[in-house]
Amino acid sequence: MEEIDKRYPAARWTHIFTGGSAEDATRNGGCGVFIKKPGLPPVSVSASGGRLCSNYKAEVLALHKATETVLQWENRPKKAVFFQTLCQHSRPCVRAIQTRPWNT
Repeated sequence: MEEIDKRYPAARWTHIFTGGSAEDATRNGGCGVFIKKPGLPPVSVSASGGRLCSNYKAEVLALHKATETVLQWENRPKKAVFFQTLCQHSRPCVRAIQTRPWNT
């Protein structure tokens, strides 16, 4: 956490922590989100992905819920940083977001 605060000071950056997982990686998935925005109390969000929710879908759901929550506060956040649980199943989700041509 010390390194995070050095690079992204909590007084100026919104810190968004996300994670998602599923039972046996293929069912009953869900996610959790913890958000610390300067000047506001921390917010926790959780959501069920349903009976057929995989690890991947749960990770995507976490990112979606976090983004949805932050956008309720402001339309274009200036300084927000996401921290995702670094598990094997979160890597494909991050890669998909990084490589998708969002502006097409």
